[in-house]
Amino acid sequence: MILLVDDCPRRHAAFDRAFGGHAGAQDFASAIIAMSESRWLIAAIYLDHDGVDGDLLAEWMAQLRPHPYAKIVIHSSNYVGSIKMRDTLRAAGYDVEMKAFAEVVADEALM
Repeated sequence: MILLVDDCPRRHAAFDRAFGGHAGAQDFASAIIAMSESRWLIAAIYLDHDGVDGDLLAEWMAQLRPHPYAKIVIHSSNYVGSIKMRDTLRAAGYDVEMKAFAEVVADEALM
């Protein structure tokens, strides 16, 4: 299962077009619920920073380590926030990378 955490409905729609579906969360609280209550292994988690309290979410994930083997992709356009999230999650042992959202969904119109 793939989880997309982003507050933008257009990004969720682009993600569906690119990947054929996903589990979604639009804010900090729904992301925690999705990660905590998932009955399925989450293989990849795509994280935004702004609008979803990215710093708090990264700290929560670092402390509780839900889905510790998930690939984490930070797709936020907030570079400073993304770096902080990346460093927090890497320190907790997650495999983390940063990519522009348009690159994630391979959408030329978003680049």
